[in-house]
Amino acid sequence: MVLYNRLIGVESAGETGEFEMSFGPELVLCWSKYLSGAVGAKVRKAEAADNWAALSFPGKESLLLSWDAQACGIAIIRPGEKKTLLATARQTPTILGALKKHVAGAVLTEIRQLRRDKLLEFSFRRDISAEASVTRYLILEAMDRYSNLILADETHTIIEAAKHIHPAENRFRAILPGFPYTPPPEFKGIEPEEWLSSPSIETITKISGFGASFLRLLSTLGVQKTSEVLSEFYGGVKSGHSAPFYSQIIGKYITCAPLLESTENLKILGQGVLGAGNETTLAPLLDRHLLARKKNIEEHIKREILRRDRQSGDIIQLLELNPDLFRRDAELIISNVHLIERGASRRELNGWDENGTPIVSVVELNPSLSPQKNALRLFEKYKKTVASQKRAAKLLEKVLRELDGLREQLPMVSLADDDTALASIEYELGITARKSKQTKKAKREAAPFPPHKRFDLGYALVFAGLSAGGNRYVTFNLASSEDIWFHAQGVSGSHVILRFNGEPTDEQRIYAHRFCASLAVWFSKARENKTARVDYAKRKYVSSIKGSIAGVTYKEFASVTEDGNFWKEHLSEAADAFQ
Repeated sequence: MVLYNRLIGVESAGETGEFEMSFGPELVLCWSKYLSGAVGAKVRKAEAADNWAALSFPGKESLLLSWDAQACGIAIIRPGEKKTLLATARQTPTILGALKKHVAGAVLTEIRQLRRDKLLEFSFRRDISAEASVTRYLILEAMDRYSNLILADETHTIIEAAKHIHPAENRFRAILPGFPYTPPPEFKGIEPEEWLSSPSIETITKISGFGASFLRLLSTLGVQKTSEVLSEFYGGVKSGHSAPFYSQIIGKYITCAPLLESTENLKILGQGVLGAGNETTLAPLLDRHLLARKKNIEEHIKREILRRDRQSGDIIQLLELNPDLFRRDAELIISNVHLIERGASRRELNGWDENGTPIVSVVELNPSLSPQKNALRLFEKYKKTVASQKRAAKLLEKVLRELDGLREQLPMVSLADDDTALASIEYELGITARKSKQTKKAKREAAPFPPHKRFDLGYALVFAGLSAGGNRYVTFNLASSEDIWFHAQGVSGSHVILRFNGEPTDEQRIYAHRFCASLAVWFSKARENKTARVDYAKRKYVSSIKGSIAGVTYKEFASVTEDGNFWKEHLSEAADAFQ
């Protein structure tokens, strides 16, 4: 059975965009209980990069173990997400070889929390013959900057660790191959069972097995509510049912516990525990990956802008040359050939222009050539310059157009917020490698559309450009004259197109307008502005123009104020998004 199906089901974690989330031992306990549904599964493959490792079980999903300081913990990861993380890996951890040798091919036999702390131990059995097997322990210490992944044998002697700790660095314990595994110092607090037998408001923050932030929150709820929460928590963990548990974010603290509905700043991620795991671990790693890709794209665009700036400067310099001066000097040499001694490097020559006006010019000569060949050289230079200027004039228009597009694209890269959008931008910029042996026609037909998003509201379609090319595509290729065009006022951003499938109701029209205006704010530099203005007009009143922020000019328009988060908050209610 697929690993994911063996675990208790959970809704998607969603997005926070935060790297500063924290969690406590209670979440690790939940992980240990709910991941026990995978006991008996065989590890098919072990992979690792940077500060994480992934164990693949039968099925498509893998178990992600991260000792990253800002994204420690576990999560269930899909093949595409794993591929995404591997694509931007900077290094391979030393523990990978040991995982492949000792864990790949082994059977998961037990998962347990150690010392009521943020320590998770996985036990594996590996058969070495029909009658013999060995046991290996994989211990994840999910302790922020002190996080570690340690592989030990059946005697808990360390085989390998992601981070080596020498005795000179830590007098309490050493994490080195050959040393016995010693857990971090134990927190001396009140056992939850002991506290429940004699609850006291003064001792709530001293209960072991829970994060300090969570305990401080419980202390504000009072003794009775705290007793109810702890009793329900341990009852649910013991029974193995997910019903009482919700992945919750309280401020910047993530937990999985009975729902704390009366708590301020509460965000519910979903029922179950894996939502919290995805939030603590997978989301920050993927966000970091997106930031790395964005930085790479921005650096590429800056290099291309610099290259075209230099190219346009060289072209302009060429166009400023007067080729007639080469022809004039060549004609002066022919007219005064008898006055030029062989071997001269320059000569002041007199003559007349086509109007009969006397002229005097100091002509530069090649001393190794005869006067006649010097004249021929200047005539050739004249012809080449004239031909080059004709080509350069056409090229300059193309280079300046590309330069405008790149400058318009640069501020929009930061607005892309998913792999699909970034992939289309990379393809458009030529960053993506194209190794296919297809014909040019086949490549052209197979090429993706310019970067943009599409949304189906049921009664309307919405298109949002994600790049300069994507903006032009949705506005001047996809949109019809009666469609409605939206753009955040006065800033770089997405062109959003609204197309109704028929005659909408007043409620649908209002919602669709708000949805599109919100999209225009979100995918613009006004994203953080809660009172951002958005202009909208029928597409037939929008015209392309160089030099403006939106790349267009428009008339017969109106303006509204909208929050950039509206479309995301209401997407699940009335919209089906697809790339």
